[in-house]
Amino acid sequence: MPWFVKIEQGIVEKPVFDQYVPAHRAYVRELISKGHRAKTGYWARRGGGMLMFEASSMDEAKAIV
Repeated sequence: MPWFVKIEQGIVEKPVFDQYVPAHRAYVRELISKGHRAKTGYWARRGGGMLMFEASSMDEAKAIV
């Protein structure tokens, strides 16, 4: 399966962002359990982050994000 990347800009303050981290981690674990081999990370200096994952097609990738 091809890899896809979703890049997020840091558009909210870090305390607001941090409220959503547990739900985001659960979502990434769900993607992994479905075979998408997801990896994610936060860019501390720039804010925002990146999500990498496998999907069978561009349509599936769009549905994931």
